[in-house]
Amino acid sequence: MNFVEIQLEKKILLVQPFPVTNEEFQKFLKITDQVEKEKYNSDQPEKPVRGISYFDAVLYANYISELQGFPPAYSIQEIPYQVVISGDQGYRLFTWAEWQKLVDFDKEGLIRGLKGLIWQWTETSEKHPWDQQGQTDPERPNYQWTYQLIVGGSDIASTQFLQGYPTALILPDQSFPRLGFRLIQGSRNS
Repeated sequence: MNFVEIQLEKKILLVQPFPVTNEEFQKFLKITDQVEKEKYNSDQPEKPVRGISYFDAVLYANYISELQGFPPAYSIQEIPYQVVISGDQGYRLFTWAEWQKLVDFDKEGLIRGLKGLIWQWTETSEKHPWDQQGQTDPERPNYQWTYQLIVGGSDIASTQFLQGYPTALILPDQSFPRLGFRLIQGSRNS
């Protein structure tokens, strides 16, 4: 597994230069029983793994951390199923702020596919906008879930959409065919 060392303001991050590939994820699938293996069959080992849920991305990050001798970056609570950030030493997903800074920083193309290749999970979570407004309209749905922020857009997005910083919110247990992830390592604090 390769990483590029990036100095981002006052901190140093190790960043995967390419999203996690099918080949890398298949190695994880062979040793775990926590993920639905049938969802991730691919005959393109060098391409980014797609269709990943946030929970599966976090399980993979913890697996790679332990494999490399680091404590996991996440604790996973079973009921209700949720992820708790538990450390800075292991491999993890980037935050929205880190991704945005990497997009601005990487003018040399050291980190491929930050925008326009696949959507990528972040560890940044948000409540639904209607929840934030404290809505009381009985005609509106009641959104009580926490969403994860995904970033980057995909290869099927219009070029207009990919200008700026493309983001969306999705439930952590869901996915879609153009959603993957990459790992980083380093402190979340600047």
